Amino acid sequence: AALPAHLSVAQLNEKVRAALQSAFPARVLVAGEVVGFDKNKDARNLFFGLVEKETGGRRIVANVDVVMFERRAQHLIPALEAKGLTLRDGVEILVEARVDLYPATGRYQLIVEDVRPEFTLGQLALGREQVLQALRAAGLLRRNAELPMPVPALRIGVLTSPDSDAWNDFWRELEASAIGFSLTLYPIRVQGAELQPTMLRGLRWFAERAADFDLLCVIRGGGSRSDLAWFDDREVAFAVARHPLKVLCGIGHERDRSVLDEIAFGLKTPTATAAQLVAEWCAADDVLRGQQGRLRDAGRALLRGHAHAAPCFLKQ
Repeated sequence: AALPAHLSVAQLNEKVRAALQSAFPARVLVAGEVVGFDKNKDARNLFFGLVEKETGGRRIVANVDVVMFERRAQHLIPALEAKGLTLRDGVEILVEARVDLYPATGRYQLIVEDVRPEFTLGQLALGREQVLQALRAAGLLRRNAELPMPVPALRIGVLTSPDSDAWNDFWRELEASAIGFSLTLYPIRVQGAELQPTMLRGLRWFAERAADFDLLCVIRGGGSRSDLAWFDDREVAFAVARHPLKVLCGIGHERDRSVLDEIAFGLKTPTATAAQLVAEWCAADDVLRGQQGRLRDAGRALLRGHAHAAPCFLKQ
């Protein structure tokens, strides 16, 4: 039998595209974790992917290509950020999209028309509460927060990015105090997938050298709720809760509190964290000066008493 007339590649792709559009005539809602966004975030048209991972694991079981065209991105990205959602790799989002196929490559993809921020923020809040419940069940929720404040605290460990404004603001505030603080910085990533492993290594490093330090500070500049969600990581939270050093947490936000804020000594900003260290030192210095004054007054009174005492003669 004769073969039917052949199709060109372009014709095939157009037919597949028409079939997809017929099968999905309306927009679809798809949830997934963002990948490949960070490396393309400065492009006019934003190309990235959504992946599904196995429950409780890191293995990817499915993925789909996604595009957000420039005109849509120009108003959608700022609108999301205003609601506390910054699109970045590792964030789970819910997109409203059209199913399409790009005929030139035969690539099936989703064309994003909208992103539902309430989905992501709800997932973040749920994950945060689950971590807090786990800490509470283990009896660790307030363990670190209730460690006493060392008096005075001068040997300070710091976990942050050395190239960040957070570190510069923190260091300058302490430098301006003219108090002899000794600072040791262990560099970490303060955002993204590398935050957890670098933070855990830093926490372990200071725990192994706890006798050499008085306090440990975790600092980061401001950001959206999705940026700060990296500090809700379960393993990081348990490591902080169990840490032998009292932890001060200043991760630069006014409205939202991370898990670390709940389980450590939470402060609003890196500058506020440094100011707290200065205030603690000044309070200790005031106490010491008060004690010195009282000792001096008592000594003077004692000497005056001896000076006016009647002479005492020993019997032979």
